[in-house]
Amino acid sequence: MDGEIKWLVQQLQAAEDAGERVWIISHVGPSQTDCIQNWSALYYQVVQRYSPHVIAEQFFGHTHYDEFALYYNSNTKNANNAISTAWIGPSITPYTDLNPGYRVYKVDTGSWNVFDSETYVADMSKAATWDSTGATPDWHL
Repeated sequence: MDGEIKWLVQQLQAAEDAGERVWIISHVGPSQTDCIQNWSALYYQVVQRYSPHVIAEQFFGHTHYDEFALYYNSNTKNANNAISTAWIGPSITPYTDLNPGYRVYKVDTGSWNVFDSETYVADMSKAATWDSTGATPDWHL
């Protein structure tokens, strides 16, 4: 656990020293119940230290839901204290009572920040027809 955070800080410090911005991409986000609580707390401290000037965006999966999380630089959660966004993407793999989905991000190539996204889903209630007719999923917004 300690080695991961140490490695992350080294990478973020190198990016800061070089004047670069980065994306953090991971499977399980720190807010998930199956993420170790102490690791999650350390991760939040790292995000507070390196956002928004180094960490441009964060991307996670694991939940199978189409959602996002906001990070703040203090315990006061308001727009003035928001420092980073974590995009938690849906899963292309069907999951109990959830349609498969994927998200397309629109990114400002100057700042590397996401300025919009579109989520596409396929209706699993029609899956039987895909097999019987040879049709493919109808991916739609």
